[in-house]
Amino acid sequence: MGSVARFFAIISNDDLKWQSSLYFVYYAALNVPLVIFGFFKLGFRFTMTTLLYIVFSAAFDWILRFIPVINPTEWHMIINYQLISKLPNEWNSAIWLFVFAVIGGVVLGASYALIYKIGSSSGGSDFITMYFSTTKNKNIGSINRNVNFVILTGVVIVNTFLMKTNDINETIKLDVLNNLNDSQWNNMIDAIHHWAQDGNHSLNVPRDVIDFAKAYHGGASDGMKIAHFLASDPMFDGYSHGMKILMKFKFILGPSWFASVIMIIIQAMVITAIYPKYKFRTVLITTTKAEEVKKFLFSSGYRNEVFEWESKMQTQHTMSNKTTLVITITVINWKTLEKGIYALDPEMNANVLRTRGVKGRENIELKTGKKDEYILKKLHNDKEWLKKIEDEALLKTIKEKNKQDGKKNIPSEKKVI
Repeated sequence: MGSVARFFAIISNDDLKWQSSLYFVYYAALNVPLVIFGFFKLGFRFTMTTLLYIVFSAAFDWILRFIPVINPTEWHMIINYQLISKLPNEWNSAIWLFVFAVIGGVVLGASYALIYKIGSSSGGSDFITMYFSTTKNKNIGSINRNVNFVILTGVVIVNTFLMKTNDINETIKLDVLNNLNDSQWNNMIDAIHHWAQDGNHSLNVPRDVIDFAKAYHGGASDGMKIAHFLASDPMFDGYSHGMKILMKFKFILGPSWFASVIMIIIQAMVITAIYPKYKFRTVLITTTKAEEVKKFLFSSGYRNEVFEWESKMQTQHTMSNKTTLVITITVINWKTLEKGIYALDPEMNANVLRTRGVKGRENIELKTGKKDEYILKKLHNDKEWLKKIEDEALLKTIKEKNKQDGKKNIPSEKKVI
């Protein structure tokens, strides 16, 4: 969703300073329907903390712009990328673009993972991915990666075909010009000649390019010299429609897109490493204290099934009867329970197997049952509350029965009581 907001910001204003600020404005606007979705599907706390993240992101951006030296215009973390992107050697900026992609992927992945750990998100498509991750027990890092790939590709394609030719870098222009045939080159020379006759041509095309084009007699060497001149001049726009389409297609598959893909992949890997909530493992626990281990699991909040069978363990000199317990648990929860299980039986063996997926509904969170104990205690001590629950249950039962029977007159709560 951030790429969509960035796209709107770019086409709204050519000033880089305003683009960054408009990004947060558009990002907040795009989040309105998603916030409503999150409120009903993911809960009040999740939605409110996500809104805090969005608000603070925009606020910090505006604040940093007015702080001397460290504002985004004056301060550069490693190197001034905007400066090196203007240098003749295009590879300088391309290499640093990939460096920033790696750094950005690590920082963003770590940041998002910490946000997910406290039960919140960064907004945008996270509302959808978190909902899907929760209902389907899927790793949110992988879901984010796939969603980002689709959104990024779509936005890059649309943005590229809307961009101006002078925004395309010299390397791509030179590559297209280098593959022109004689007929296409003659058309290019004609375009330069027409431009030379324009009263304002000196503002767009260097004098030496015009003079060289006038003296053009064909040949690969002459063509390459003109190609270098034209590609290095961002103001020249005498390319044919087909050449512009080809340039934009090459731009889509250029460094920017691949650097973004690398950032997304690294971001997903970091999220999964720090926050493997929906990453399952199958654990085979072989022990002589099966009942104690099961009691510990359930008292610690494990709520899934435990498969159990009696087994014989044989070594070179001994044979013993043990019980093998098989549980399916997330990586995070296993790290929480592992030490406690080993403390019960130091001789226990635990084989942790990689699990590609789990079909059906699995309980992710560890719940100790204290909430259930509180509710039962409340029901036992508060007779009035218990009576109210019974009345509401009776009313709903009668309404449901009447609905099934096709009756229109549903008794009121007063009559039921």
